[in-house]
Amino acid sequence: MKKVLRLFSEFVSFVGILLAAEAPAMAIGTAPPLEVPEHLSIAEIKMTGDEFVVLQNNGPSVISDLSTYWLYSFNKTSPRAAGATSDAQQLPVATLDSGQSVLLSSGGPTCGAEVSAKLSLSLGDSAGDLELLQSDSATGLLDITPTDAVSWGAGGDIASVPSSKTDKQAAYYRIHASDDGAAYAWQQADVHVDPATGVAQICQLDVAQDTGTAPVATNTANQLLPPGFPPASIVSVDSAVAAADGPSLPASDVGLQAPRINELLPNPAGTGNDATDEFIELYNANPATFDLSGFTLQTGTTTTHQYTFPAGTVLPPKTFEAFYSAATNLTLSNSGGRAALLDPFGN
Repeated sequence: MKKVLRLFSEFVSFVGILLAAEAPAMAIGTAPPLEVPEHLSIAEIKMTGDEFVVLQNNGPSVISDLSTYWLYSFNKTSPRAAGATSDAQQLPVATLDSGQSVLLSSGGPTCGAEVSAKLSLSLGDSAGDLELLQSDSATGLLDITPTDAVSWGAGGDIASVPSSKTDKQAAYYRIHASDDGAAYAWQQADVHVDPATGVAQICQLDVAQDTGTAPVATNTANQLLPPGFPPASIVSVDSAVAAADGPSLPASDVGLQAPRINELLPNPAGTGNDATDEFIELYNANPATFDLSGFTLQTGTTTTHQYTFPAGTVLPPKTFEAFYSAATNLTLSNSGGRAALLDPFGN
């Protein structure tokens, strides 16, 4: 009987899914559960280094058009402060079910968010104010309704942000501040940094215990978002600017969820042969065909191997398909490794 390894990932790239080894244990504590008000709200924010913002729909209803929402970032703790300037960003055209989230970042894993897009506005390191507003022009007049906000710096909701700019991994997430859930507060955490590679893993937060004693040596692997969300939808083909003869994202993939890495066979048993019978299986959960042209399967950790799907390669709707090593020449280590699906730009 073949040994079949089924893995469902928690680290999702912009158009694919990453399978990663569990992070090593380190001295961090247990984080309170993420809680946000019962509407589209700011759930998490990182203002230093590689910035990101997480919004979560905690209401009972579907948000049919996210593009009616705008984020405004001010360089002061109050928009009315003297000398305050602002940046604005419209959310992508997409729907968001109850309990689902939006991640705006510089790129990389989507951390389970249903919708992912580039964070195009700038957040001040030492002080600032981020506001979520909803627009409505149904009456012929543009009505703007504030729905949520968070400020940081002196007098802000987040009182202290590292001012030395040496701590680039500080992040903040929202929790209940009262037993009845009527009030909210912001908890500081640090984005986990892989001690072996020095690479920040934005989907994992390390929360230090503030008890006056040494933290418990456990790894809670706190995620930016709860597990179980579907892969991010592709909301745009212009996530990267390519030359005329460079890579491109198939336009037909817009609006579709990324294919999932559903199954791996790293060690064929019996008469199986590693060079021909290892496989990576993808699943297209969409009701429409997904165009894999230009996408890449990548295996390995320190040394990587790649197979790029030729033009015209498609996954029919609701279909599983295994890609064997006989065709891809990809190898899967028996003792441990990683598989990833990358978009044509390498995301």
